Parts: sequence; structure tokens; C-alpha cells
Amino acid sequence: MKLNATLATACVLVIAGVAAGCGDDNGDGTTTAAASISTADFVAQANQICKQGNAEIEKAGKKLGESVNEAQLEDFAANTLVPSIQGQIDDVKALGAPAGQESSVNQLISTVQADVDQLKADPSKVKDDHLFDDANRAANDLGLKECAGGS
Repeated sequence: MKLNATLATACVLVIAGVAAGCGDDNGDGTTTAAASISTADFVAQANQICKQGNAEIEKAGKKLGESVNEAQLEDFAANTLVPSIQGQIDDVKALGAPAGQESSVNQLISTVQADVDQLKADPSKVKDDHLFDDANRAANDLGLKECAGGS
């Protein structure tokens, strides 16, 4: 598998994963608003978290070389993507949900966390280009362009 395909998949995963949510975890995967944050601040800060996470993953992906085998790709998913995405989820959660958007943010968090959990349980899912499609759409709907494929 070519590195470009690996990085494209990694970016999709990270972009979606990073987008996930804000606030304090209620123990059931949902959040409550931790603080009052404006929508503009939330979008700007979440996009910055995603942008930074994407850059870190891209840098790690480049270290893999020009081509990777399936075992290397799965190792990359388990040891680079999953921890990075989870960290980004946690960082974005800490921002707090903008007033009136708690439901949308909670849905995004739940969706992304489920996808990350699937990837953690089975790193071969890194080859599934559609694993984070729903999360990417939800992130895009919230204005998290960096977190939704940069589109």
C-alpha cells in the first residue's frame, strides 16, 4: 500500500476523530456544557486542535516510508491514529459546547467515539475509507472544516 493512501486514510480518521465534542463527560459518552463558549471560539479552537493533530499524524506517516505493508498500517492505526484521535477528542471536549449546540456536539462525540472504539478493537478497519463518514458530516455541519476532511 502506498504511503499516500495511508496518509489519506489517516487524515480522514484524524479529521473525524478530532472533531468530537465538548464539555464534561457524563459517563455515557455525552457531555454537558463545561463553560459558555461562543460558537466562533468553539469552531476556531476545535479546528486548531484538528489542524495540529493532522500535522502530527502526517509527520508520523511520513516516517513509514514510501510504501507500507498491512502489518505496518495496522500498527500505525493502533499506535498512532487511535491515541492521537482520542487525545484530540478529549481536547475538543474540554472546550465546552456552545449554547444551543449541545445535542449536535453530543451526537458528534458519540459517533466519533464509536468509530475510534471500532478502530481500537480492530486496527485493520484503518482500510475502511467510510468508517468516519457520519462523523465527518456531523463535524462539517458544526463548522469544523479541519475536523471534517478540511473541506
